[in-house]
Amino acid sequence: MKVMKRIATLLLAAFLLAGVFAPVQTEAASLSVAGIKFYKWAGAGECFMVTKAQNIYEFQYQIFNNSGNLVKTAKSSNYITEDKYNTCWVEGLPKLSCAFVRVRARRYTGGWCAWSPKVLIVPMLGIAGKVNVVKAGDMKAKISWSPVTGAADYLVYMSTTGKSGWKKIATVKGNAKSRSVVVSSFDGKKLVKNQNYYYKVITRRKMAGQYYNSNGNTSSFYAGYFWLYTSTN
Repeated sequence: MKVMKRIATLLLAAFLLAGVFAPVQTEAASLSVAGIKFYKWAGAGECFMVTKAQNIYEFQYQIFNNSGNLVKTAKSSNYITEDKYNTCWVEGLPKLSCAFVRVRARRYTGGWCAWSPKVLIVPMLGIAGKVNVVKAGDMKAKISWSPVTGAADYLVYMSTTGKSGWKKIATVKGNAKSRSVVVSSFDGKKLVKNQNYYYKVITRRKMAGQYYNSNGNTSSFYAGYFWLYTSTN
């Protein structure tokens, strides 16, 4: 009889514990940051990563070096961006080599969710600033820009809308004496009058034989949109 009572007590305790922990486990399981991505730089060696997952209390992140070794584990509070993204502030990134970051999160009452896939973070590169576009003859445009320390290449893109339809028109080596491109055609056709042409310059690094475009959004990824407008007048 005593054995039966003891079994009944253990079963009741197990049931109560399941009732306590089941909501927590369910809440953690329902949370996912698998789609977390680089958002923008917060400074040298620091960046923001964002996710569309909601109601996050805090993040935990891990930084791995280019060889895959874990170098740092830390926590970050959740910062809400203007466009309603939940944001993890990652600190301690290497400044001269690539790294991988993975993140997990939890809500105020839940446990940690599963780790996200590792996200490649390329060291911060400066903006290809002071991009100038001037006429260089009859229906030609000359694009030039200031140098960026650490850039292996500059990729020059062109569009007729400034929002889509970007096509790479030139690749200029980072150590080139002349950082400029003369354009006389776009998408297989000569430049025409009464047409806006937009240009952007992207910097990239070369590491271990591979090229990496510098992470960043439109405000820090490249210098911006630059256009040449030719008139019939």
